Amino acid sequence: MRRTMAFLTVVGLTLGISSALLGQDKAQVGKARGTLPQNWSKLGLNDEQKQKIYAAQAEYKGKIDELQKQIDDLKKKQRSAMEAVLTPAQKDRLREIALDKAGVGDDKKPDKKPDETKKP
Repeated sequence: MRRTMAFLTVVGLTLGISSALLGQDKAQVGKARGTLPQNWSKLGLNDEQKQKIYAAQAEYKGKIDELQKQIDDLKKKQRSAMEAVLTPAQKDRLREIALDKAGVGDDKKPDKKPDETKKP
Protein backbone atom coordinates (compact mmCIF):
# COMPACT_ATOMS: atom_id res chain seq x y z
CA MET A 1 0.00 0.00 0.00
CA ARG A 2 2.83 2.37 0.86
CA ARG A 3 4.58 1.66 -2.43
CA THR A 4 1.40 2.36 -4.37
CA MET A 5 0.84 5.68 -2.61
CA ALA A 6 4.48 6.68 -3.11
CA PHE A 7 4.30 5.72 -6.77
CA LEU A 8 1.10 7.70 -7.32
CA THR A 9 2.60 10.70 -5.54
CA VAL A 10 5.70 10.61 -7.73
CA VAL A 11 3.60 10.25 -10.90
CA GLY A 12 1.33 13.11 -9.83
CA LEU A 13 4.25 15.40 -9.08
CA THR A 14 5.97 14.49 -12.35
CA LEU A 15 2.84 15.23 -14.36
CA GLY A 16 2.23 18.48 -12.52
CA ILE A 17 5.77 19.73 -12.98
CA SER A 18 6.01 18.67 -16.64
CA SER A 19 2.68 20.28 -17.54
CA ALA A 20 3.78 23.49 -15.82
CA LEU A 21 7.08 23.46 -17.70
CA LEU A 22 5.45 22.65 -21.04
CA GLY A 23 2.45 24.95 -20.55
CA GLN A 24 2.14 28.17 -22.46
CA ASP A 25 2.59 31.58 -20.96
CA LYS A 26 -0.79 33.12 -20.12
CA ALA A 27 -0.11 35.94 -22.58
CA GLN A 28 0.30 33.36 -25.35
CA VAL A 29 -2.94 31.49 -24.65
CA GLY A 30 -5.55 32.11 -27.33
CA LYS A 31 -3.14 33.53 -29.87
CA ALA A 32 -3.01 31.80 -33.21
CA ARG A 33 0.40 30.98 -34.64
CA GLY A 34 1.40 30.78 -38.25
CA THR A 35 3.53 32.38 -40.90
CA LEU A 36 2.75 35.32 -43.06
CA PRO A 37 2.89 35.00 -46.84
CA GLN A 38 6.04 36.28 -48.49
CA ASN A 39 6.44 40.07 -48.22
CA TRP A 40 3.38 40.50 -45.98
CA SER A 41 5.61 41.26 -42.99
CA LYS A 42 6.64 44.44 -44.83
CA LEU A 43 3.05 45.75 -44.80
CA GLY A 44 3.10 46.93 -41.20
CA LEU A 45 0.30 44.62 -40.07
CA ASN A 46 -0.92 45.07 -36.52
CA ASP A 47 -1.33 42.13 -34.13
CA GLU A 48 -5.08 41.89 -34.76
CA GLN A 49 -4.53 41.64 -38.53
CA LYS A 50 -1.88 38.98 -38.06
CA GLN A 51 -4.19 36.97 -35.82
CA LYS A 52 -6.98 37.13 -38.42
CA ILE A 53 -4.56 35.99 -41.13
CA TYR A 54 -3.35 33.09 -38.97
CA ALA A 55 -6.96 32.14 -38.22
CA ALA A 56 -7.80 32.14 -41.94
CA GLN A 57 -4.79 29.95 -42.63
CA ALA A 58 -5.85 27.50 -39.93
CA GLU A 59 -9.45 27.46 -41.18
CA TYR A 60 -8.55 26.68 -44.77
CA LYS A 61 -5.57 24.38 -44.17
CA GLY A 62 -7.74 21.41 -43.26
CA LYS A 63 -10.02 21.98 -46.24
CA ILE A 64 -7.08 22.30 -48.61
CA ASP A 65 -5.42 19.17 -47.19
CA GLU A 66 -8.67 17.23 -47.62
CA LEU A 67 -9.04 18.38 -51.24
CA GLN A 68 -5.38 17.57 -51.95
CA LYS A 69 -5.94 14.03 -50.69
CA GLN A 70 -8.95 13.73 -53.01
CA ILE A 71 -6.84 14.98 -55.92
CA ASP A 72 -4.09 12.47 -55.12
CA ASP A 73 -6.64 9.63 -54.94
CA LEU A 74 -8.17 10.67 -58.28
CA LYS A 75 -4.74 10.79 -59.91
CA LYS A 76 -4.06 7.23 -58.71
CA LYS A 77 -7.40 6.05 -60.10
CA GLN A 78 -6.71 7.84 -63.38
CA ARG A 79 -3.31 6.19 -63.65
CA SER A 80 -4.82 2.76 -62.99
CA ALA A 81 -7.51 3.33 -65.63
CA MET A 82 -4.88 4.38 -68.18
CA GLU A 83 -2.63 1.39 -67.37
CA ALA A 84 -5.62 -0.95 -67.74
CA VAL A 85 -5.64 -0.06 -71.45
CA LEU A 86 -2.06 -1.26 -71.97
CA THR A 87 -1.06 -4.75 -73.00
CA PRO A 88 1.26 -6.72 -70.68
CA ALA A 89 4.15 -6.07 -73.08
CA GLN A 90 3.45 -2.34 -73.04
CA LYS A 91 3.30 -2.36 -69.24
CA ASP A 92 6.68 -4.12 -69.12
CA ARG A 93 8.16 -1.61 -71.56
CA LEU A 94 6.75 1.27 -69.51
CA ARG A 95 8.45 -0.14 -66.39
CA GLU A 96 11.75 -0.45 -68.30
CA ILE A 97 11.51 3.15 -69.46
CA ALA A 98 10.77 4.32 -65.92
CA LEU A 99 13.73 2.37 -64.54
CA ASP A 100 16.05 3.75 -67.22
CA LYS A 101 14.86 7.26 -66.48
CA ALA A 102 15.42 6.72 -62.75
CA GLY A 103 18.98 5.54 -63.43
CA VAL A 104 18.42 1.99 -62.24
CA GLY A 105 20.56 -0.51 -64.13
CA ASP A 106 23.10 2.03 -65.37
CA ASP A 107 25.92 -0.41 -64.59
CA LYS A 108 25.11 -2.26 -67.82
CA LYS A 109 25.58 0.83 -69.94
CA PRO A 110 29.06 1.84 -71.08
CA ASP A 111 30.59 4.66 -69.12
CA LYS A 112 30.44 7.96 -70.88
CA LYS A 113 33.71 9.76 -70.75
CA PRO A 114 33.72 13.53 -70.87
CA ASP A 115 34.92 15.01 -74.11
CA GLU A 116 38.53 15.95 -73.87
CA THR A 117 39.12 19.53 -74.76
CA LYS A 118 41.45 19.79 -77.68
CA LYS A 119 44.10 22.45 -77.43
CA PRO A 120 45.28 23.87 -80.74
